[in-house]
Amino acid sequence: MSALTITTIREHGGLFQAIPAGDGVPAFRLMQTPVTNAQYRAAVLAGVVPPPAASNQVWQLRTHDDHPVVDVTLAQAQAYAQWLGGRLPRAVEYARAQGAQRYPWGDAAPEPRHANLAQPALLPVGSCPDGAGPYGTLDLVGGVWEWVLPEQPGEVAVTGGAYCTTLAQLAAAARVAVRTRYYWLTPGMIGFRVAVGPQPPARVALVPPRRGRGRPRKDALPRAA
Repeated sequence: MSALTITTIREHGGLFQAIPAGDGVPAFRLMQTPVTNAQYRAAVLAGVVPPPAASNQVWQLRTHDDHPVVDVTLAQAQAYAQWLGGRLPRAVEYARAQGAQRYPWGDAAPEPRHANLAQPALLPVGSCPDGAGPYGTLDLVGGVWEWVLPEQPGEVAVTGGAYCTTLAQLAAAARVAVRTRYYWLTPGMIGFRVAVGPQPPARVALVPPRRGRGRPRKDALPRAA
């Protein structure tokens, strides 16, 4: 672990966004975007988690550093979250981050500027800044389905939809129990992000997503307090 380059959350305050208490949900912080290939790869190299499934053939490619990691099991996602001093978000926390409107950005129907949804390819995280939620989180809809922990013990689910999810599929299954089989839901469409308490974790991997072409500008992103 000592060989791994780490930094305090204060140096990368935008990595986690503060979500205030409300709707019966205590205050917490949620990772601004899903975990990327580069971020997950740092944990693999540190010996914390195993690699994604063999069907993921791009997680080591530098050209895909900023894409969401997929083909990661629930156990792997939980191990990564614990490594950061966090956990997977509960379903109610994910919903809280989206706000009270129909979608994170409001009630308007999704457009390409809002979400990587009903599209032919998975985009890098943060590619749709106009889809930011009320507290600064990105990619809550589209991109990849994300592991969440429902309120019922022993159950797990995914939420949010993937890049190839249609609007009809999204409306029919805003949250999907993983025991349910859908032809349009495969491990290659499932990623995750990390939640922590109201105080930021002690350390994070020094591999925040780059903000290049097609990404939100640094000064355009809300920063965690």
